[in-house]
Amino acid sequence: MAKDKCGGRKRLSMGPSTFKETITISILETFKGGIIKFFFGSVGGAIAIFLLAKNALGVPLVKSIYYGIIGLLIVFSMRFGLRSLNNISIFLHNTRREIKYGEAIIFLKNAFAKVHSLRKKENPSSRQILETLIFVCDQLRELFNYKSINNYSVSIKVTGDSNINIGAMNARVYNLCRDSYSFERDTDRYKEIHHTIVGNSAFHDILVSATDPKISKHYYINGDIPKSIKSGIYKNTSIDAHYDKILPYKSELVVPIVPCDQEDANSFTLIGFLCVDCSSTNGFEEKYDSACIEGVADGIYDVLNSILLLKRENHAD
Repeated sequence: MAKDKCGGRKRLSMGPSTFKETITISILETFKGGIIKFFFGSVGGAIAIFLLAKNALGVPLVKSIYYGIIGLLIVFSMRFGLRSLNNISIFLHNTRREIKYGEAIIFLKNAFAKVHSLRKKENPSSRQILETLIFVCDQLRELFNYKSINNYSVSIKVTGDSNINIGAMNARVYNLCRDSYSFERDTDRYKEIHHTIVGNSAFHDILVSATDPKISKHYYINGDIPKSIKSGIYKNTSIDAHYDKILPYKSELVVPIVPCDQEDANSFTLIGFLCVDCSSTNGFEEKYDSACIEGVADGIYDVLNSILLLKRENHAD
């Protein structure tokens, strides 16, 4: 399937966007491809179709031509019907998806309204900042749960150092906050584990991509974590937090929390990761979901950086 420069599907490959376009595409597909060559690949082939009834049943020539036309109409009508059903299905799916993502804007509006309200405070406390970040996680969780029947969880991880580069693969990663429904994951066993960038495929791959100008995708998405674990291509230090060694999610989407105006790829500010995971495989639509949470990550950068600065100041005192 054709892709654009950003790695996404081109508009044409996304399917029809209106009902009129659905019918138009179905008509074009009906008379396109091997079927035309099959029936009308040569003059002799076309004549054979109209003489089929005459040769097989011995009917008059006129009736044979008539039957040939009727047969072709039936074949092309069936082909048009099948193409229409397929394209209408795609059209309805896209329409439903657009409606859901349109409604999802409300959750994002609520999240950013809370962030903007916090920014207006002169000296917000670390508790106020943390409550705002939890609210953002809650809104993101509601957004993903709204558009899908699956169960989602959202968390914000932070690094121990704000100046993370490609040489900092062993840097430790801490869980700062989660959505209000996922706190039970912060068990004593989880807190005892030394979580690192290199020990987690999502964090590792993001750091590698962020420091390589040739890579344009700076987020991590995995639609089938159990399969990746079985194949040996996925690492996650949280696995050891579960006695059965089974993660409570099967797909995930992670984006870095970084300022959007960084210029130096070798020394840049990476203060954390915004993580969304899903209880089912293939829980994300890459094109839309990645853009959604990348925007949120950019929006909370200043707020998250504020609480990290407060923690460092308190630690220094």
